[in-house]
Amino acid sequence: MPRENLYRRKQGFATNLASHFRKFGTDLSNALTRGPIGDSGLFDTGAIETILRQHNSGLRDHSQPLWSLLMFSGFLRQVHFGGAVASSELRAASA
Repeated sequence: MPRENLYRRKQGFATNLASHFRKFGTDLSNALTRGPIGDSGLFDTGAIETILRQHNSGLRDHSQPLWSLLMFSGFLRQVHFGGAVASSELRAASA
């Protein structure tokens, strides 16, 4: 293996979150407004819906804040809700 490959600076890899998030429109919206994020009362779900609309229309790339919200949602699910499915997710599943 070439020396320059062994001793180069660490490089990360990127994935195109923006396009992936646009593919999951309704599911992503439900996860961020009706799941642990919505149940927590910590976020303005109207503002999240605005961010999602802007992102899905291509007006803005909000992939970074959307990723952060998804990760925080997972945290809430595991830590705050004890891994249980949030009550709104149960309501949505039974509808």
